[in-house]
Amino acid sequence: MTNELTEMNVQKTVATLKSSLYPGASDASVRMVLDYCQARKLDPFLKPVHIVPMWDSKAKEMRDVIMPGLNLYRTQAAESGKLAGISEPEFGPRISFTFGSATIQAPEHCKVTVKRLMSNGQIAEFTAIEFFDEAVSVDKNGNPTPMWKKRPRGMLAKTAESQALRKAFPDIGAAETAEEMEGKAIYADETPSAQAPAVDEDLAKRAFAAANEGSTTYRDFWRRLTQTERQAVRLAYPNGLADVAKAADEVVDAEAVNA
Repeated sequence: MTNELTEMNVQKTVATLKSSLYPGASDASVRMVLDYCQARKLDPFLKPVHIVPMWDSKAKEMRDVIMPGLNLYRTQAAESGKLAGISEPEFGPRISFTFGSATIQAPEHCKVTVKRLMSNGQIAEFTAIEFFDEAVSVDKNGNPTPMWKKRPRGMLAKTAESQALRKAFPDIGAAETAEEMEGKAIYADETPSAQAPAVDEDLAKRAFAAANEGSTTYRDFWRRLTQTERQAVRLAYPNGLADVAKAADEVVDAEAVNA
C-alpha cells in the first residue's frame, strides 16, 4: 500500500511539474528531474535543473539530459555564506562571426569575476574569460542555435559566470550548466548521466580545506592520499583545486606585504 501511495505521489508531482515548470516535457524526463533532485537533495519546485534536448551522436537521436542551471550555482554560492559578490560582465569588442551560413555580431569575449570569502577572512577573486567562438553552440549545419543568435551577449555572459562560479566554488558544483550546453551534442566519450555520481563528501571537504590553506598545505595533503582517494577528489572537483590554493597563496603574500 505504501509503495502504491508513493507512486501516486510521484505521478502527481510529475503532473504538477509538467504543467508549471516543464511544459511539453515527457513523463520520463520529468522523472529524471525528480531522481536528480533527490540524489542532490534539491527542491524540484525551485527549478534547480533544466531538461536540455541534446543530439546523441552515438545513438544518432535526440534525447533529454538533466543539467544544473546557472541559478542553482548562484543560490548554492549565496547559501554558503562565502559569496562576496559577482561582477557585471565585461565584454570585449563587438565583431562579426560566421558560422555555417550565418553571420552574427557578438562580443569577442566576456569576463566575469566572482569573489569568495576565504577561511582567513580575506576575499579572493576568481575570474573567468570565455571567448564567443569557443562557447557558442551550433546545430548540425554549423549555424548558431536559436538562443545564441537571439541573445549572443546574454548567453556568453551566462557561460562566463558559470565558469567563474565553478572556479570560486568547486565544492558546490562542477558540472557544466544548462545555459552552457544548450544546443550542444553528446559524444560517445562524454555522455552526461541523469544521476549525480556518488562523492565522498568528507574527503571532498578535507581536500577543499587543505587547498584553502595554500599550495604547500594542499601538496602535503595530496601526497598522503591513496590512489583511490585521489580519484575520489578528482570526482568531486573535476576542474581541480589549483585556483583555490593559488588564491590562498596570494592572500598570504598580500598579508606579508602589508605586515
